[in-house]
Amino acid sequence: MIEKFITNTNNYNKSQLDHENINSSKTFYSIYNNKISKPFHNFWFLLPNCKFKNEYNNFKILRFGLNNKSNQIEKFITFFKNLSEHINQIFSPTYPNLTIELPWKEFDNYPFIITIFGSDQTMLVNDSKESIKIDCLNNNSSYSLLFEIKNIRIVKTTLDDVITHTLKFNLNMLVIQQEPELDLKSCLLGFISNSNLSNTDSDYNTNTYTHTHTHTNISNQTAFLSKPKLPFLNQLSGLDINNESDNFEKPFLKSITTNSSNNSNVLLANKKIINLEEILEKKSNLKKVVINNNQDDNLTIGDTYIHQKNQLKKTFTEEKTLLKRLKKKKKKQKEQNKQNNMDNMDNIDNMDNIDNIDDLEKLERDLESFSNLNNNISKKVNKSIKKNINKITEQDELDELELELLLNK
Repeated sequence: MIEKFITNTNNYNKSQLDHENINSSKTFYSIYNNKISKPFHNFWFLLPNCKFKNEYNNFKILRFGLNNKSNQIEKFITFFKNLSEHINQIFSPTYPNLTIELPWKEFDNYPFIITIFGSDQTMLVNDSKESIKIDCLNNNSSYSLLFEIKNIRIVKTTLDDVITHTLKFNLNMLVIQQEPELDLKSCLLGFISNSNLSNTDSDYNTNTYTHTHTHTNISNQTAFLSKPKLPFLNQLSGLDINNESDNFEKPFLKSITTNSSNNSNVLLANKKIINLEEILEKKSNLKKVVINNNQDDNLTIGDTYIHQKNQLKKTFTEEKTLLKRLKKKKKKQKEQNKQNNMDNMDNIDNMDNIDNIDDLEKLERDLESFSNLNNNISKKVNKSIKKNINKITEQDELDELELELLLNK
């Protein structure tokens, strides 16, 4: 019943998309898959073999790892990208500079990480078909996911007067089904008797997982998917033990014969098992060896050994511990720093000497200039004084002449 509501991801048809009326004032739109007979039905997707990564906001945001190399996951990614491109073509005329933001992060050599929103209606079912709390999700288990595109959201951004729009998908989780744990012990003990082993890839394939089987199980709250085959068992099932290039004997390997439904013996090619009876028989025929643990007590040490032992040169080595090496390194570093400081001081002294020499030279130049200036001043002063003296002398002479003239009268 449930398979009628799951989106077929084999190919995308543009005619299967329905959407609400587009208006530039709106930011949320619902989209529907009209290939489903029920109207207003969202796009539902079913993904197997997903690993839980982490959660945020009390399990309101869930992140899972997807193996994008597997067949079904690859079909889902291709379908979703074609759907998003079609939506971009429809909404771009109303929202200019529209870009699509996919709900997962892509890596080159790492599983894709998809982000899905949880809600109070999200169901978590364990491998025993029991509903459990959402906080029981763990990173060591694989899960099958049933989720839907709840709506799309248009985010407007303005930068330097340039308006851009981003279209985002809001995915809503419906059911999380825990896949059965791998019973390695049972697989290893029973893989030879399993006649259905084949050299198939361990990824999801249509021969192992069919929509009808998985969807019916979901409706009954059972496992989405049948138990996958282990990859290492598939490799073992393809071994050719009859390879004649092996040089060793295979005395314990025998062919298997199984009874089919019509009780006819069918020889399974290239299938060998270990014959336990022959192993036990070989084991019983092994030669038993008794070891005397006390035989060393009867051994005596010869004189030659003692003489050679005494001739050994005794050496004493100092224990090299990490602490000692660190102390030695620290001491060496201190000495180096001290030497560097002394060199710096010498450099400073040299610089001081250089500065002093420069100062002396400058002072000498100043003194020489001052001396020249002083000489010039002295010459001028002397000349002036001499001139004044001459004037005074002349005046005195005049005065004497005048005095003589007066006396003569």
